[in-house]
Amino acid sequence: MEQVSSLPRLAVFVDADNVPLRALAGVRDAVDGAGQVRCCRIYGNLPKRGRPTWAEAARKAGLPVPHFTHVVGPNAADSVMMLDAMELALTLPLSGICLMSSDGDFAYVAVRLRALGRAVHVIGQPNAARCLRQAACSFHPIPPLPAQIIH
Repeated sequence: MEQVSSLPRLAVFVDADNVPLRALAGVRDAVDGAGQVRCCRIYGNLPKRGRPTWAEAARKAGLPVPHFTHVVGPNAADSVMMLDAMELALTLPLSGICLMSSDGDFAYVAVRLRALGRAVHVIGQPNAARCLRQAACSFHPIPPLPAQIIH
């Protein structure tokens, strides 16, 4: 008999056109204690040759195998990601959403998700849009890369 976790369920949505691959490593710290990540979706201009790199980063971060949505065009990934986040929040028993982006366009969806009773955790660049940081329950900055040593 399969054990069912009593932990709250979370979904991770990654704006791969906006956050670096290395940001996936910070997901566990950002949602630690908030629940169990049940699904991971990655959006952006993701040709098939780049997907294994993202999948490996997700595996190392302890995330489920990601679902990739390849889209091209201005704000195309953002639009699809927002629609999917709202759809999953309405159809799955999720208690929270983790949005990985620094784009202020996600502030409105964060507000709407919170109005539905879902916790919204945002992982983004330290200079992420103020409206996005304020709309989230928690904001976790992506640590900067260590300075390169120049000889």
